Amino acid sequence: MNDVDRFSRFFAMLGYELEPFQREIVTECFSSRRETLVLIPRANGKSTLLAGLAVWELLKRPNAQIVVLRTAPSHTGNDLDQ
Repeated sequence: MNDVDRFSRFFAMLGYELEPFQREIVTECFSSRRETLVLIPRANGKSTLLAGLAVWELLKRPNAQIVVLRTAPSHTGNDLDQ
């Protein structure tokens, strides 16, 4: 079983099933590339998927550094710079 399959099982334990396009993103995240850029429209499960990947990585490597960037301020009022 490879890392993508292991993550898929972990994600399912959280109550989510990987969509085919999400599986492609996960495959890229587990490739030898140093960075992965994900550009897809809103409401496609990016935040949920990336949160799952962050938790997965932190469970595998407790000292991992997780960096999440956004292009514009959110409209929730929960911005870090407030």
